Amino acid sequence: MKDEEVGEDEAKDEANMVEARNTRGVVCGIQPDSRIKVAWNFFIILCCVFASFQIPLEVAFDEVDSYYLVMIGIQLIFLLDIFFTSRTSFYLETGDIVKNPKEIAKYYFLSFGFLLDLLASLPLQTFLPNLLGVNMKIMILLKLFRLNWTLSLSKQSETIKLALKIVNLFFYLILYIHFSACYLYSVVNVEKYWVPNQLRFRERGEDFYEADLQTKYVTILYSSILILLGNDTSPETNA
Repeated sequence: MKDEEVGEDEAKDEANMVEARNTRGVVCGIQPDSRIKVAWNFFIILCCVFASFQIPLEVAFDEVDSYYLVMIGIQLIFLLDIFFTSRTSFYLETGDIVKNPKEIAKYYFLSFGFLLDLLASLPLQTFLPNLLGVNMKIMILLKLFRLNWTLSLSKQSETIKLALKIVNLFFYLILYIHFSACYLYSVVNVEKYWVPNQLRFRERGEDFYEADLQTKYVTILYSSILILLGNDTSPETNA
């Protein structure tokens, strides 16, 4: 009986020590399920959505206006997100939550996610516009690998979580098609030999490369969808 009481006391003491370690020196701690964190994650997602569609257009199409100041503002927001993330508590696999600011910062700054966040936040396109032939604007898109699509909805129902996963899937599918379209145009625009399969370009002789931006994007987007579906994988050229 005494042994059981001693064991319970030791367990309580250990739990108290863990709690004391977690709460010791907590300053500006952010709970992962708090409304502020959920709202902030949603705001980061909106910034990423805008950047993920705008940057490929700027890189591939010369006619697209550059939103330089907007992108710098987004990178400043990403930089602020690094601070928030380094102050946000996180859950262990056991379900326990880590609240100690030193342990949170150590865990985050030693993770690969911090490197991605840092590269996406630095305005490399200002100082190194093209490094080894790569447009450094695309570094902002590294933030896509860090999107918290769950929005910390751990307390929500499984239906909401499932719906969010479906939205996540459709977003990345659309983004893949958009990336493919912009990449395809950047390739065919080099020598300008490729001719789309649309009637207006192949039989009526209209110049695809002299068309307006909307026409070129819709046409190249349609072609990228065909390639995704396994069609038009070997298009003819006028060469």
